[in-house]
Amino acid sequence: MAESQKTRSFGSSALALAVTSMVAKLMGAVYRIPLTNILGAVGIGKYQLVFPLFALLLAISCNAVPVAIARLVAHERALEQPRNVQSIMLTSIVYMGVSGLVAMIFMLVIAYPLSLVQGADMYKCYLVLAPVIMVVGFSNAFKGWFLGSGNTMPNCVGQLIEQSVKLVFGLALAKVFSRYGLTFSVLGALLGIAISELLELGVVTIWYAKSCDESKGLSRENFGYWWGYIGKVATPIMASGLIFPLLSFIDSILVVKELVLVGAEYDLAVSEYGLLTGPVYSLVNMPVVVALSLSVAIVPAVSQNVANYNLVSLKEKASMSIKLAVLVGLPCACGMALLARSIVGLLYPVLSEAQVMLATRLLQVQSVGIVFLSLLEVLGAVLQGLGKSRAVLCSIAVGGLVKIGLEIVLIARLGIVGVCIAMVTFYAVSCVIDIVIFRKMVGKNSNLWKNVGKIVLCSVIMSICVVLSTKWLGSQIAKLVVGISVGVVIFGVLLGISGIFGADEIASLSFGKWLSKIWRKHERSSYDNDSRHGN
Repeated sequence: MAESQKTRSFGSSALALAVTSMVAKLMGAVYRIPLTNILGAVGIGKYQLVFPLFALLLAISCNAVPVAIARLVAHERALEQPRNVQSIMLTSIVYMGVSGLVAMIFMLVIAYPLSLVQGADMYKCYLVLAPVIMVVGFSNAFKGWFLGSGNTMPNCVGQLIEQSVKLVFGLALAKVFSRYGLTFSVLGALLGIAISELLELGVVTIWYAKSCDESKGLSRENFGYWWGYIGKVATPIMASGLIFPLLSFIDSILVVKELVLVGAEYDLAVSEYGLLTGPVYSLVNMPVVVALSLSVAIVPAVSQNVANYNLVSLKEKASMSIKLAVLVGLPCACGMALLARSIVGLLYPVLSEAQVMLATRLLQVQSVGIVFLSLLEVLGAVLQGLGKSRAVLCSIAVGGLVKIGLEIVLIARLGIVGVCIAMVTFYAVSCVIDIVIFRKMVGKNSNLWKNVGKIVLCSVIMSICVVLSTKWLGSQIAKLVVGISVGVVIFGVLLGISGIFGADEIASLSFGKWLSKIWRKHERSSYDNDSRHGN
C-alpha cells in the first residue's frame, strides 16, 4: 500500500511538472509570435545570439545544483535526517551566491569582445543578462529543496509567473524600446526576462519561508562537508549538462560566420540562425518539455529507491518515464513534420514567404530529433540517479563531437539545413549510447520495448490517416485543424486498444485513478471472454 502511494506521488509530481511546463512552453511559443512581429527575423537572430553565453554560464554555475540538492535532500529524508537537510539548504544558498557572482563577473568581462566577434552590437544586452545569473542561482537552490521534498507546486507556480511576466513586460518593453532601434528593442525584451526571473525568486523564497516541515530551515552544521559534497555531486551533473549550452555557444559563433563565408549576407545569415533557434526550436521543444519534466521528477525518485535498495520500483518508474516520453514525443514529431507548413505559416504570419518555406523545411528536419531528445533527457536522468553521471557526460560528448564535425561539412553544402541534420544526428548518437548503458545497469525489459514498438505502429497509422485526411484541403487553417483532430482521435483510439499501459501504471497518474477502474473492468471482461472461449 505504501509503495502504491509512493508510485502515485511520483506520477502526480511528474504529471504536475509536465502539465505546468507544457503550459509554460505554450506561453513561450505564444510569446515568440508577437515578439517576432516586433523584432523581425533579423531581430530574433540577434535576440538568440545573446542566450548561448547566458545559458552556458547558467549551466556551469547554477543548473546542476537543483538536481544535486534534490538527490541529497531526497536521500537524507529517506534516511530521516532533517538536520542534514537543513545544512544542505544553507550550504546550497551560499554555494549559489558564490558561483553566481563569479559567473556574472565573467559575463561582464567577456561581453564586449564577444559582441565584436559575433559582429553585432549586443554589448548592452549582455550587461542586462549578467545579474540575472545570480537571481536564477538563488531560485534554483530553493527549487532543488522542493523537488527533493516531493513538492513540485512551488516550481510549477514559479514557472507560470515567470512566463506570464515575461510575456507582458518583455513584449511591452520591446515595443517601447523599438523607437530607438533594433538593438534597443532586443534589449527591452531581455529586460522583461530579468524582471520575470526576479519575481520568480520572490515566489519560491516566500514559499520556502512559509513551508511547515520538520526539515525546513537552515543549519551551519557540517557546512564544509556539504559544500564539498554538493560540489562533488553537482560537478558531473554540471559537466553532462554543459554540453548542450556549450554547443549552442559554439553555434552562436560558428553558424553565422560560416554562412557568411559560403556567400550569405550578414543579415540573411542572422535571420536564418534566428528562424532555426527561435520559432523552430520553440516549436520542437514543446513536446520535449514533457521529457524534461519527467527527468526532473525522476531523479529524487531514483535516489530514494537506490537508498532503499528497491530495484523493482526503480525499474518500474524508469520504464514508465521512457514510455511516456516516447508516447508524447513520437506522435508530436510525426504531426509537426506533416503539418509544418501550416504551423509555421499560421503562427508566424509576419515572416515572408521565403522565410516561411525555410522555417518549414527546418521544422520538418528538426522534428525527427524530438523522440531522440525526449529519450535522451529521461535516460540521462535515470543514469544520473543511479550515479552514472560520467557515462551520461561521455554519451553527450561523443554526440557533440559528431555534431560539430557534421556542421563544418554540411553548412558549406546545405546551409542552415546542415545544422538541423547535425543536431538530429547528435541526439540519435547520444540516445543510442544511453540506451546501451541503461540496459546494462537495469537489465533487459522486453515488455518495455514491445510497448515502444506499439507506440511506433500507432504513430505510423496515425500519420497515414493525417496525410489522407488533409491531402485535398487547400486552406492551411483547414489542414491544421483537420490534421490535428484526426491525429488525436486516431492515436487515442489506437492507444486505448493497444494495451500499452496497465491499470497500475494508469493509477499512478493523478488523473488515472478513476480511469484505472474502468481499465481493470475491461481487463476482467477480456479475461472472462477468453476463459469462456477456452483461450
